[in-house]
Amino acid sequence: EEIEAWDAHQAEDAEEIHEAHGIGFEELCSIITNGEYMILNEVDSEYDLGYEYVHEGLFGYEIPSEIESYFDYQALGNDLIHDGWEINHTTKTAVLLTK
Repeated sequence: EEIEAWDAHQAEDAEEIHEAHGIGFEELCSIITNGEYMILNEVDSEYDLGYEYVHEGLFGYEIPSEIESYFDYQALGNDLIHDGWEINHTTKTAVLLTK
């Protein structure tokens, strides 16, 4: 019943979450319906994860261009992996469950 109310974007997200975390159908439905996840695209490495995280505005503030070359996207990506982000190298996406 819940799955019928999903739009195409939510259905794609459900597939990404299932592939990244391998969770069951009921929990997956709850996560999608309640928006308890984040997905970043064009991510194939920890560096990419850190870069996309910053450039999608999730870091909390914008890195000034004058110091951007000093910013360690790889280290941030590593920290994000430890915080629960999962990278799917096949689809080049990163998924975080937020609940």
